[in-house]
Parts: sequence; C-alpha cells; structure tokens
Amino acid sequence: MKVLAALGTIRSLLYVLVIELLVVVASSCAPHYLASSFTTGYQTRTKVAIANLTTDPEAVTARQAVREASFHELTRTQDTYAVALQDIAETRGGIQEAPEDSAATPTGRNASSGQPRESFVVNGSFDDGMAGWTAFVSDSLNSVTVERVQGRPIAHLAVRRVQGKPPRWHTNLGQKNQRLTELGPATDYLFSCRARASSPRRLTISLAQEYRPYRNLGLITVLPVDTLLRTYTAFFRTDSVIAAPHEPDSSGPWLSLLADTLLGDTWIGDVAISRIEPVTRGAVRFSKLALPVNGQAWQGGGSWSSLLGESGGQAWSVQLGANDARFIWREVPLALDEGSWNLVVQLWTDAPQNLGRISVMTRTGPGTGVDNAIASTSGFVTGWNRLVFPRERFYKHWFSHFSWPTARVLALRIETNANGPAAVTIGDITVEPRGAGGRPLVFKNITVSDVSRDRASVIVESDPPSTATLEYGATPAYGAALADSQVAAVHRFTLTRLAARARVHARAHVRNGSETASSGDFAFTTVVTAVPGASSAAAPYDLGLYSVNTPDDLRRAGVTSFDPIHDNQLSSIANNSVDDARRYLDVARSMGVRVIVGFDDSRIVARDLDYVRERVRALRDHPALRGWYEFDEPEQRTHFDPGILVDVYHAIHEQDPEHPVYVCASWLGADYPYRGAYDIAMLDNYPIPYKGLDAIVGPLERARAMGDHWQFVFQSYPLDLDRGRWPASGSGPGRYPTRDEMRVMAYLALNHGAEGLWTFAYDYLHFTQGSEWKWVELSELVRELRGLDRLWREPVMPHGAVAASDSALDLGLRSYAGSNYLVAVNTAPRPVSAGIRLPAAAKLQAVRVGADSPLEPAIHTARVDADAPFEPASTIAGAWIRDTWRPYAVHVYKISP
Repeated sequence: MKVLAALGTIRSLLYVLVIELLVVVASSCAPHYLASSFTTGYQTRTKVAIANLTTDPEAVTARQAVREASFHELTRTQDTYAVALQDIAETRGGIQEAPEDSAATPTGRNASSGQPRESFVVNGSFDDGMAGWTAFVSDSLNSVTVERVQGRPIAHLAVRRVQGKPPRWHTNLGQKNQRLTELGPATDYLFSCRARASSPRRLTISLAQEYRPYRNLGLITVLPVDTLLRTYTAFFRTDSVIAAPHEPDSSGPWLSLLADTLLGDTWIGDVAISRIEPVTRGAVRFSKLALPVNGQAWQGGGSWSSLLGESGGQAWSVQLGANDARFIWREVPLALDEGSWNLVVQLWTDAPQNLGRISVMTRTGPGTGVDNAIASTSGFVTGWNRLVFPRERFYKHWFSHFSWPTARVLALRIETNANGPAAVTIGDITVEPRGAGGRPLVFKNITVSDVSRDRASVIVESDPPSTATLEYGATPAYGAALADSQVAAVHRFTLTRLAARARVHARAHVRNGSETASSGDFAFTTVVTAVPGASSAAAPYDLGLYSVNTPDDLRRAGVTSFDPIHDNQLSSIANNSVDDARRYLDVARSMGVRVIVGFDDSRIVARDLDYVRERVRALRDHPALRGWYEFDEPEQRTHFDPGILVDVYHAIHEQDPEHPVYVCASWLGADYPYRGAYDIAMLDNYPIPYKGLDAIVGPLERARAMGDHWQFVFQSYPLDLDRGRWPASGSGPGRYPTRDEMRVMAYLALNHGAEGLWTFAYDYLHFTQGSEWKWVELSELVRELRGLDRLWREPVMPHGAVAASDSALDLGLRSYAGSNYLVAVNTAPRPVSAGIRLPAAAKLQAVRVGADSPLEPAIHTARVDADAPFEPASTIAGAWIRDTWRPYAVHVYKISP
C-alpha cells in the first residue's frame, strides 16, 4: 500500500509538472502557442453563447484600454484590468449571469428541440458535489470546492497564493478515465461548460493521456473567461489512438480544467463532452448558412471587441503593426459540397490603406498535414467590409487531398503592408449560395514597369475583363486618377510628370457590370539606380526569379528586371515535353529574358541518360536558353547516389558544352556530396520569420569557402505556404519578408561573394489574389539591383579591407571603373549609428550610391542607391564614413580617390 501511495503521489506531481510544461509552452509561444509535439486535432474552437460583454459603464471604461489588444498583449496588461473589474464585481457581489442565447447550439448539429445529448463527463453538473472529480491543489491557501449559486451547483477554484518563478499553475480540476475511456478515436465531439471569473483570465481545457507518455488526445483550448457567467463550447476531433488506462504504469484520458495564474476565483459548471453526428450540407439546399464561429473566441491571438457582427454576435479583434501578420483559427466542421457558393466574411478596419491582404484558409486531415485550401483578397474601406470568397477561387496544391465535405478548420491570415499598423475586427462568417453565372471579378495581377525619374507604367489585369481606374499620389490619400473605359483583361496606365526620386502610392479598381473589385495600396519610387562608367558587352548578371510556371506568367515577369527565369513545369513530369519547353522559350525570347530549363526529375533519378541527351540536343540552340537546371536539392532525397548526377552532368555537356549546369542546394560546403555534378550551385536559405537575417551569413561563408561557382536564392514568400504546411503547426505562422528584409538578404549574399541572385518564388505571390504590394516591392528591389549590375560582376575584396565600429554592419568592398564601392548592411532590427574606416592607402571621398535614402539632405555628391533620397546624409571625417542606419537598412557608397 505504501508503494501504491507513493506511486499515486508521484503521479500527482507528474501531472502538475506536465500541466505546468503545457502552459509554459502555451504562454511562451503566443500567439501560436501549441507545441509541435501535440497530436492531431488539438486546435479547438470556443463558442461563446452570448452576444455581448457586460455593458456596465465602469466595466466598459476598465476594459477600454485593452479591448482591442491581442491575447498575449492582454495578458501583459491584465493585472490593472483585473483589479478594476474585480473591484466592480466585489462591490456588486454575486455572479452576474449572461442571458441564454438560443443560438448556442451550432447550426446543423443533431441537438434538436433542446434534448440533452449524452455526456461522457461524469457528474459534470456537480449535483453530487465533487464525486467523480479530482482537485489538484499545490498550496494550502488555494482550494477547489462546490457551492450553489442561484440554486445551481458550480465548482469554485480559488487561487489565493501563487508561488514559484515563473508562477506555476497551482489549482486545477480534473476527471480521470471513467466514461472518458468510452471516447472513440478520430471522432468529432463538443466540449461545453459554463464559466466566469472574478477578473478576466484564460481558462485552459485539455483532454490528454497525462503520463507514460504525455499525449494530447485532441482537445487543448484556451477560453477567455470574464466576469459574466457564459456558456462556452469547443468542437474537437479526438486523436487516432486513445489508449486504455493501465494504472499505475500509464494514464488513460484525463480531462483537465486549469485555473489562471492570476489570484482570484473561477467558477465552472455544467461540464460536458458530447458526440457530434457528421454534418451533411448541400450548398444548393440553403439560402444562407451562419457558421458556428460567429460570436466566438478565436485561437491564435486577439481579444473581444466592443463591436457586434451583423447577427448581433460578439466580434473578435486583432491588432497588427506595420509589415505584420496574424493567423487565427477555429475548429468547425464545414461539411460543404463542391457546388456554387461564397464564403462571406464581415471585417472591420480602421486603416484600410495599411492592410495588405486577408486570406481564408481551411483544411482537412491532421494539423501537421498539407491538405488545405486558401483564398485571399485585398482592397478595403474604413469600417465594415463584406469580403466574398467564391469556392472556385480557393487554391490547393496539386498534391493536396483537401475536400470540402471533410473540411474541419476555418482560419484567417491577416497581413499588413509597410504603411503602418491596423486594427481588424472579425464579425459574422456565412456561406451563401450563388446561382449559375459568370466568374466572380478578381484581380489577376498588378505590375509596375518602365520606371524613370518622372514616369512609370502600371499594368492591371482582371478576370473576367473589366473597365479599370488607377488612383495614385504621394500618399495613400492619392489625389490623381486615370481611367480606362474599355472592357479588357489587361489595362496599361502610363503615369507622367511624377516627382523625381520620390515615393508613389497607387490603388486600382475594376468594374464588370454591377460588380467591382479594388486592390490594396502598393508603392514604388522614381529613384533610378545607376553606376557611371563605360557600358559592358557582358551578359547581364543573373538576377533570377523562380517558379514562373506558364507563358502568361512569363509575360508578366518579363516586363520587370528579372533575368533569367525558372519554370517548375520544366522540371516536372507534366507539361514538360520538348514542345512545351520550346513554346516557353519562344515567349522568353520575345520578352528579352533567358530561361534555365530543367528535366523530369523521375527520369534523372532513374539515370535515363538517353532522355537527357535527347532533350539537350533539341533545345541547346535556342537563343533564350541560359542553362540547364539539373536537380533541386538532391541532398534532401534519401540515399540519392551522387554518381547519378555526375553522369547526368557529363551527358548534358556531351551535347552542350556552352551552357552551364545548375543544381540548387539547401546547404553548401567543402563536404557537399554533389560537388562535381554542376557548374553553378544555387544555395537557398529562408530564415523569415523564425531566424534573424544574420543567420544566413554562416551558410554564405561556407559556400564561398568551398571555391565553386555559386549563387544565392533569397526568400520572398511565407514558409508555411510551401507544400501547404498548416500555419498553426510546427514553428507557427509564417509571413512574407518585408521589403527591407528581402533587401538585406540580397545584399548580404553580394557581400559574401554570390555570383548571382535568385528569389523564391513568383507563384507563391500569385496563386491567390491580393499580394500586389509584395510583388511591387520585390520587382522594385530587383530594379535597384539591376541598376547596379556592373558592380556585382566584380569580385568582393577580402574581408578586413574596411571595418565598422558596430558589429551589426556587414561590409563588402568592390572596385569598378577606377572607384571603390562599399555596401554596408545593417543586419540588426535596431537603428545603428556607426563609423566605417576606409582603406588607409588613399585620401577618399565617399558618396552613397545604393537604394535606401528621399528626402534627406544631399551630401557633397549625388547618391545613386535607391533609399538614399529618403534618409539622412552621411558625413566624411578623414578616413571615416559616419552614418546612421535604420533597422535593416542598406547603404551603398562610391569611394573615389
């Protein structure tokens, strides 16, 4: 008995430790707090059954400062907020109960006529006191009891003392095994309870096998409990395996209700877990369907809003900074068909010019899977917006097995541009039928081209054809407009008499009959970079663009400064015949760009050298051919023999000794196993947002040290869109790199000797609409680099030729046409004021020539870098340049004797 008692004590301690670990993970990883070790189905959605928070004036005043804060921001300010609301509650006394909401039962569920569903929680009403429940209390001043309020029993979790650094979870309520062992694997359930607290706090609900090993069983959610007694629900799907208990060796399923770290009280009652019957919906059989996310808290961050949705349900608010992104989600079985319907989202914002894009995502399968779909839009107005996402506009990867009938999670990705912060509130989300008819009007592409010091062209494409209007000006208020009344798929606007070396904001609108669509704000500059000197007959420096996959895409990309171009289809099984490749190359020639042509990688793996030779012979003489893309990241293949690529390399050069052979790699170094199988290695490295930009310096240096010809592929897409990774899994949501982050990656590679630059990828900027601001930023960066093209063909001088007084600055020195050119990159997310000591051999005068500086005072000679007109001037003191860098700024200086 003593052994069993000791084991029970150990199990209790382990239970507390596991819960503490769970909460530490949840807190430290906000807003995407779920650890990657949690198993499938853990994202849950919480349904608040009452539309309004308290309307008490004192309470409204107390919550005003934080009502629009994100969830993790709320936790930082909740002490003050909690004290204010707790004072109000204690003054009035008793539990304030919210009125019951007839919409508490989700639409389409088998809970008709108010009949109670069978619950797998024993004594969830607490009619029998604590029978069936276990209290976990680690401090004698804290307690879990049952009391009666307004005639109904309810559990009371009281936290009077919190010890430990950081504070630990001391008080929780759990139910072990019992009827929870009857829960079926991979089955949909509904968790529900009533709850309130003495002050706003987070109540964590977990269903898990608690030890040997710990394993979440599908339910892990956080309820934002406030001072009103509300009904909460959370839909979840159990894990594919629910092990039976084998005490004392391992636990079965335990349900845990975890009080917050704030001192105070939490009341919980009517706890239930009920099975949900599969939902069957046909889009043609409803007129308008309100999804059961309305009036609910979302996972991933945010807070309750003072605004209400169209139905009167409570809205959810998210705050974003400039160049920011948030991902919020709810578990909700959609059960839609493949018919004609629109998903409609109500969205309110105070800064439409700062919103880049809103995306809707949904998925089937596990949280770590790739079976998801995405649709997006841009172009917003101040106040409420009605965002319409037709089913046909949802994109899914070719390898995805996503299906609408089994879609079970709804998510929103909210992105801002560089203009500034924005507040966003999510109201009602509905599904509405759409009759047979034409395609919904959308933007297909917006490209800025032919930029000079006083003019530029903006190309606007829509589907279906439409009329178009372009607003433009020095700010997002615009002030000027051009209109094209012709109904066409492509509209080209020429902007003239623009201010030189200035920033231009623009926004497009298209109309087809009564249907209209607008783009978001996008911005470009009329700064033209150039390096003085004699023109060169050498081929252009490689500034390449990945994944331009169709001839139409090539026509869009071809008007920018990208050259050469890569096409995924020319390195795949489908759409990769010699005739397909020749047609693509013909378009490239008409656009004046070059292409690297790939091979069917399955034929490469099979060592089909006859196929390789035949393809090379057929295409080697095409004037648009830049080279051969032999293979992508061969080191990622399991047991892929390097000898295969060596044989393919020699087969290519047997037929074509002139054009180089490329291999892309995720790492390079002296021990890279595929050396000898290429002429040019392409190193890709994508750090945003999970690493600092200086994380790429080590891989760049290893590539330079190996002595091979190499180029660098920098990131221009969100990592979680690659191969359909669900943004709430793994490392959490990604985002597009900012314009400055892309710029730093490109210039760092140049400083460390890259002999060419590429970016990944065109298709991730275009497979859904709304990323026009990011495509314009990327195109402008490449335009800047192309203006300085002659510099990049010159070798970088050995490091140490120049030195900076701040280690955040990464320096690269080149010599061209009798002058030295210095690139100084601030790799830090902070401003830097520093000096750079120039080579001591000569008295030098420095001039900025890069792309980062309007409307700063000019220094003694003209600057040609793209940002130079927008930043303060540097100063020269003897052998020193003294300057200030904003976060992630790049300065390029011309140094003349």
